[in-house]
Amino acid sequence: SRAETVVGQKVLRSIAQGDYVLLSDVGLSRSMAEIVGKGEWAVALAVPAGGIAKIVQPGDEVAVIATFKIEKEKASADQAAAPEKEVHEATLVLFPRVRVLDVGLTTGDGNASGGGDIILSLPPREAQVLVAAQREAEVTLALRRPGDDAAISRIDSGMVDASTFAKLLDGLKPVILPEVPNETRVSNPARADAK
Repeated sequence: SRAETVVGQKVLRSIAQGDYVLLSDVGLSRSMAEIVGKGEWAVALAVPAGGIAKIVQPGDEVAVIATFKIEKEKASADQAAAPEKEVHEATLVLFPRVRVLDVGLTTGDGNASGGGDIILSLPPREAQVLVAAQREAEVTLALRRPGDDAAISRIDSGMVDASTFAKLLDGLKPVILPEVPNETRVSNPARADAK
């Protein structure tokens, strides 16, 4: 789907017939700006080392998920007192389908095992939201299957908060661990010594 970015470019490794050609295989002689989608901007997302971030490749599609702290006011029992503030967390899909332009995962010593930036291509409004979200929330990625049209609506994916987990527990009974087989139980230590 992105052949225009690699046609006429030099590859950095031998590629056998039938192998995939990744953007990381191509020594782009054109500006990185030419890879950004029409009407989109390239935005850096700071990511920690590990997890999905270490396997994401240029050309992949990801969902951007954020966990926000939401402050709510709760009326105080004392009418004269100011309302109390409660902080709750909520996790939701910010952008269900985003194209990865480049992956620059490096540590301070230059090794490709630490955290770094992943460059994403987004329309201008979404780019602004991502920049702001990085200041307000913990942002992570979910890797998507190429061309998968399932669950691409933010509304359909919903939100996860404390009530989600409360509903998961509703109606469940605690599990009682069984006794360990072949374990000898001693109820009276003095009697066990006499034997």
